[in-house]
Formats: sequence, C-alpha cells, structure tokens
Amino acid sequence: MSVQAPESSVHPGSIMGIMAGYWQARILLAAVEHGVFTRLSGRTATSDELADDLGLVSLGTRDLLVGLSHLGFLDTADGAFRNSAVAERFLVEGRPEYLGGYLRFCQLELNPAWDGLATALRTGKPQNPAAVGGNPYDTLYQDSVATDGFLDSMDLLATPVGLALSRIDWSRYSSFVDVGGARGHFAYQVVSQNPHLRGAVFDLPPLEQTFRRYMDTLGGPASSIAFHGGDFFTDELPEADVLVLGHVLHNWGVEDRARLLKKAYDAVRPGGAVFVYDPMAGSDKPPLNAVLAGLAMLVWSRGGHEYSVADLHVWLKEAGFRPETVEVAGLQDDVLVIGHKDR
Repeated sequence: MSVQAPESSVHPGSIMGIMAGYWQARILLAAVEHGVFTRLSGRTATSDELADDLGLVSLGTRDLLVGLSHLGFLDTADGAFRNSAVAERFLVEGRPEYLGGYLRFCQLELNPAWDGLATALRTGKPQNPAAVGGNPYDTLYQDSVATDGFLDSMDLLATPVGLALSRIDWSRYSSFVDVGGARGHFAYQVVSQNPHLRGAVFDLPPLEQTFRRYMDTLGGPASSIAFHGGDFFTDELPEADVLVLGHVLHNWGVEDRARLLKKAYDAVRPGGAVFVYDPMAGSDKPPLNAVLAGLAMLVWSRGGHEYSVADLHVWLKEAGFRPETVEVAGLQDDVLVIGHKDR
C-alpha cells in the first residue's frame, strides 16, 4: 500500500518553476539576439545606457538585465551591469568558445519544432518543415555564416566526446571515416592523437567549403584529412577500416538506421569496425538528457529518437557486425558501441 505525502508538503512550485524555466530561456535568447553580452564585453553600463546603445525600450531593458543577473549571466553593482565570467567566456560574439550559433539554431529551428510536441506525440511526424520534405540539415546548411556559427558551437560542445574517443586504442586500424562529420573537428582530434591514422569526413556537399576553411585554420594534421561529399542514404560510403557514426543514428527512424548500418558494413574493411556513439537511453528511467534528446529528435528529425544499447546490438547483428559496448573514460553523456566486422 502506498503512503501519500502530507498535503501540506505538496504544492505547485515545481510546476510553476518549469514554466518560469521557459521564460528564462526566452530572456537568454533575447539577450543574445540583441547582442547584450557582446556590447557589455569589457565594460560596465547602466540599463539606460545599454538601452540607448542597442535601440531598446528603457523599462524592458532594465527588467531584462536584472533577470540576466538573477540567472548568473550578469553582475551588478551601483546600478550598473557587466558580464559574469560565464557570459564573458561563452556569450560574447567573436570569442573562440562563443555559443551563440547554437542558441540561434535553437531560436530559429529547434524551438519552433518543440512548439509542435503535442502534435508530434499524436501523429509521430516531425514538426520541422525541412524534415517533412527530406533531410532536416538541408536548410541548416544553406547560409554559410549561420553554418559556421552553428558548427562553432557544436564543435565546442562535442570536444569532450572527441577527446575521449581519440584516446582509445586505435592501433589496430589505419584509416577511418567520420560519417556526418561536418567540418572535421572530430576527425582532427582523432588524427592529432593518432598520427598513424588517415582520416576522412563524409557529409553533404554544401559543407565542403566550410570543411576546407576550417581545416586551413587548424593546419598540421588537418592537411591529411579528406572530405567526401554525398548523402549517406543515396550514395555509397567511402571504404575504411573504421566508420564512425557519432550522434547520427538518433536522427533517423529504425528503417533508416538499418539501411545506414548495412551500408557501413559494406564499407568497413574485413577486420575493421563501426563506432557508434549516442546518448542511448537504456533503462526504465533513462537520464533526463537522453529523454530530452529523444523528444528533440521526434519533433525536429525524420523519425529520429533515442534508442537503447540493446536495440543497437540487435541492429548491428542484423547488419553483420559483432557488437561490443565499450567503457570510455570521459564519455559522460554518450555510450560507445563498437560493431566489429570479422575477417
């Protein structure tokens, strides 16, 4: 028999807190859109001064700045505001760790799709128009400036994953292809730690110039990384010892995953492997980050959703691989499963 909590301890605060969380996100996105943190970089200003600088209304600007100070993004003293350490590092445009590109992606593409969550739960269909008609990345990569900003942020957020996977034992392999590897950040991390490897990226053709610009800024090992343009559902995958599918399978439905893993099996050389990493929700109550990622894929992608390690083992076996779940130090929010292709 269950015991109910005393009525006095049950209150609506948690409900209202979640709704306030949505409003807090809107405050942050509005501040990024208007360049608040970039304008405050290295300086202190009152709300009236900042409103004049940015062409905003005075009363709303003060509320915005006070709200940002409550959220920890601004410090305040004597009626003036300045960036906190976290805002100065991650929210100032032009800084190497600027996250504005990802926040703008959320503002323009991902959040509008989230607005259709109730519909997606009823229909199972994405609420992102680009995904309804085909590949959700097609529209994302049409604007080179927006693409660079988005990839700046994604590379920053994915750096811990790349560092962790670059330190595993690659000695039995001589080449790899990062499928859906964008402008090559992961490939560069792996080659930098494993100079015996020949690395390559396979992604949509519009990304090739972005890839080449980024590799030129890195230099060194980047010069040995190749780019192969194509669509992994309509084109063959390049042959290599290892194919990497990182944060790829969860973007697609089960049938598409099976097709892609079969293509990977055909492209992997005997004795090679496919490396798959995703959040992978594998219990009755998976971590919240995996649940949110799954729902984001539901509303934004073409049939995408998170999946379990057990599911992946089944799909890998069906494609011909021998699956192995690998513990990797530093791989915090993802799971690595290696599918071995026997000789």
